[in-house]
This record gives sequence, C-alpha cells and structure tokens, in this order.
Amino acid sequence: MNLYKTRSFARIAAKVGITEAMLKKTAEEISQGLIHADLGGNVFKQRVAPPERGQRGGGHIVVVIRPREDRYIFLHCYLKKDQENIGPGEENAFLELGRIFSDLTEEDIKAAALSGLLEEML
Repeated sequence: MNLYKTRSFARIAAKVGITEAMLKKTAEEISQGLIHADLGGNVFKQRVAPPERGQRGGGHIVVVIRPREDRYIFLHCYLKKDQENIGPGEENAFLELGRIFSDLTEEDIKAAALSGLLEEML
C-alpha cells in the first residue's frame, strides 16, 4: 500500500494531531469497504477519531483519493467542530483532483514527491 499526503494536508494533520498510523488505518478501512462517504471518482471522506474521544467525540474529517487499488493520497482535513461539511465547490474541486491523480503515472508521483508536493508515508 502506497500512502501519500499533500504538503498542506501534512501541515494541518500535524497541527491537529493526526498521525501516520491513523492515516494508515484509514486507508485500510477504505480498502476493506468501510467507507464513511463516497464522493465518487475514487474520492472518499472519512472520519478519523482522536484516540481519546472515539468516533463521535468531535473528530477529524479527511478527504482521500484512491486513484489505484494500492495508492492513497490524503488531500484535505478539517475538524468537524470548525466545519460541518465540505461545500459543493470544494467537492467539485476534490473530484477534479481525483481525476487528475488517477491519470498520474508512478513516475509522476515520484516526481511530485521529489519536488515536495507530495510526501510519501512509510
């Protein structure tokens, strides 16, 4: 399983306490069909609960693209208390990004990681 996060996602996730272990678990849930919201076009919205609060304790929402079975790209996250949901404009932008990321080759992904646009998680 190849996991990546955008630079902006990494910055926000670090600030709100989302760990790479939590993101790996999120990708595993998606691969098992445990999807909270399928936005279409291989774009998903998943709840990531802080360990001390559980699923209903506020939580974080992440937007994930799965352009291929074994590749996950974490795009956006927000705190449920700060933003109830993503708007139609944001959803359309995420769907377009899903389409773009689906067209990228392995070389394109590696180039994006080398340039700092994406960060590969271990």
